Amino acid sequence: MIYEYDPNPSSQAIVGWGEALGVGGGSHFGEGVRGVTSGSMAGVAGFNSSYRGYGAGVYGETNSQGSGVFGTSFGGIGVFGTSNSGTGVLGITSSGTFAAVAAINRDQFSYSAGLYARKEGPFGFAGYFEGRVQVTRDLFVAGATVHGFGDCAEDFDVAADADPIEPGTVMVLGEDGALRRSTEPCDKRVVGVVSGAGDYQPAIILDRRKGNGGGRLPIALLGKVCCRADAGHGPIAVGDLLTTSGTPGHAMVAKSAAAAAGALIGKALMPLAAGRGLIPVLVTLG
Repeated sequence: MIYEYDPNPSSQAIVGWGEALGVGGGSHFGEGVRGVTSGSMAGVAGFNSSYRGYGAGVYGETNSQGSGVFGTSFGGIGVFGTSNSGTGVLGITSSGTFAAVAAINRDQFSYSAGLYARKEGPFGFAGYFEGRVQVTRDLFVAGATVHGFGDCAEDFDVAADADPIEPGTVMVLGEDGALRRSTEPCDKRVVGVVSGAGDYQPAIILDRRKGNGGGRLPIALLGKVCCRADAGHGPIAVGDLLTTSGTPGHAMVAKSAAAAAGALIGKALMPLAAGRGLIPVLVTLG
């Protein structure tokens, strides 16, 4: 049954009501049903008032490669879903290729997210994953950055008057708590090696924040790191313990663990027979 009304701001153009189908529309080439409005209400609204069934307010289906339900907007929300007691938006697929829910931000120069989730209140999680999670690029977690590389590092303040410092440099603490390039043998103020030299990039960087006037640098705390070494104080063999040397920013072989107690940097993973070079080191601070 169809009722037609005069087109005025307070009336409806077409209202349909039926036991099986309220309004039906079909087309071979265009839209089956189109709703357009210039006001603040919806172009098409669907309601299910049944408290006993699980029918949909709006239902869309396609037998082609198109979308069952498609929404787009030039200034607002493309598709909006809300619920007082159930799931706001649910995506389910049986495909072995496509995701149940996909989120893409096509602006290559934007800092906004492809997917945003927020949980209000102190309890629960903004995101919950039941199963394995894969991240193909960097992961930033509340002051930490996770990559897929070699060592666990932490950012430290660097002295404002320090010269430019390259990865692989051996660093020590200054009196002000900021880091400086090492300059003394067996220095117990040693903190470690600046991460990021050679083939070993930091896998995790902790305490990421703004630094003082000299900035901040990641110091390897655990794992493998490439370190600047000087074999002029004695050849370095695989497995040798390393400590600070008199060569600024370089490590040397520790003559004995006792002599370098409290000033150990790590264990050499490659030899250095003579001269200076960059060698991989297993971090063993102590």
